[in-house]
Amino acid sequence: MFIRACGFDSHLGYLYLTMDSENTNENNNIETPRYVAENVPFSTSVLVLGICSIVTCGCYGLPGLVCGIIALVQSKKGLMAYEENPSLYKEGSLKNLKAGKTCATIGVILCSIYFLIILGYFITVGTLVFGALGSGLY
Repeated sequence: MFIRACGFDSHLGYLYLTMDSENTNENNNIETPRYVAENVPFSTSVLVLGICSIVTCGCYGLPGLVCGIIALVQSKKGLMAYEENPSLYKEGSLKNLKAGKTCATIGVILCSIYFLIILGYFITVGTLVFGALGSGLY
């Protein structure tokens, strides 16, 4: 008996070996799979940065805006790598990438709105304070 192929089944979580009674390899070597599925590039970091962009949206909008924009740029790179050769990557990591991109989009929108509100508040208060100082009320 010869080992025909071996690999790791990520869905069931175990290592498997396929046995064959005859060796189909010409050099009498053990056959191994040509590739093992890996994570889509940036899938984990996009998910983490996307969640951070939503969580830090209350910090005047800037940290969340930075995290969200970085996550969106990385998600584009990850999707381009996946589209080049989809069979190399795990489906679960693609789902993480898409979820992170969704979180980053929501985070960028929320942070932008919050940042504009804070900016409008400071402009309004600044105009009132400096207008009062200029007119001699203080």
